[in-house]
Amino acid sequence: MDVSYDGLELESVDEFEPEAVARMFEQFLTASRAPYNLSRSEECAEHPVVEDVEDDDACVHCKMKASVHLEDGNYVCTHCNTVVQRFLDHSAEWRYYGHDDTKTADPARCGPPVNELMPSMGSILTATGQFRGSIGSKMIRKYQMWNAMTYRERSLYSVCDVLAVSATRNGIQPVILEEAKSMYKRISELKISRGENRQAIIASCIYMACKTNGVPRSIKEIAEMFNVRVHCMTKACKTFQDLLNVSVVSSTPIDFVNRFCCKLNATETFSMTCRAVITKACAMELLAEYTPPSAVAGCIMLCSDAMSAGISKKRIAAVCQISVVTISKCYKHIRPFADVLLDGK
Repeated sequence: MDVSYDGLELESVDEFEPEAVARMFEQFLTASRAPYNLSRSEECAEHPVVEDVEDDDACVHCKMKASVHLEDGNYVCTHCNTVVQRFLDHSAEWRYYGHDDTKTADPARCGPPVNELMPSMGSILTATGQFRGSIGSKMIRKYQMWNAMTYRERSLYSVCDVLAVSATRNGIQPVILEEAKSMYKRISELKISRGENRQAIIASCIYMACKTNGVPRSIKEIAEMFNVRVHCMTKACKTFQDLLNVSVVSSTPIDFVNRFCCKLNATETFSMTCRAVITKACAMELLAEYTPPSAVAGCIMLCSDAMSAGISKKRIAAVCQISVVTISKCYKHIRPFADVLLDGK
């Protein structure tokens, strides 16, 4: 049997012999690739011939440069349509397949991101299946969660939940929350505490994180957030500094002005006036015997009377969490210097 391809005579095969068929197939491949083996003089401008077959964009068969593209998981040459290589994606499957269906279950194939505070959180596997709502399936997921996390990580996980809830309710920024979590993990590795002392340590982490980020809050305010006594909170802050060997800069009245004025719905002009009054009062050492929140409350009362802002003393006491008596004492103390403090307001 005579066989030809594109004018080229191939080897004749009289009978079905495997060796002859193999040789004929090799001749066929050589003949099919011959038109692409061009010399330098015949090189096409659009598809230059490349000698370096290790180029990622060059086809290893037809040697054409910039002809290999990814299509449906395969690297295919657009010139000779040869599948050069298979593409295996080893990254996480982030696609959400339940976006268009009506099912309430989450079909996501990836777990939570890796958390540096709790390393095992990123390796937790979720049990899924046809009977996800059954009691047995719920027990399997619960047992799997218990086995995946150590006791310390489960305890830290519950503390992080408490911190997140308190931060959300009281308008604490996420960056402060994350720093408080990191602080508590470092303390929990150095000292074990239980009961109210543990709650006070958690509260002190929020207190120190707020101070570190330049938005301090009073000890009384943080103690009310976590339902602990003030003296326990004060003791926890001292323990915090001793364990981590850190020194925190003391709060100043100017640090509380913006937040208190914002809670009072004051105008920007009123806030700027309060900042100017407090700056002058601190320079004149008129507020040395008052705590920063008390000093701010007294200055807000002075500015309210001078600018006729109509902010009552009870409202200031509620926002600043300072008693009316303390606000009155601070106001009477700085009232004789009102002309100097409000000069150029």
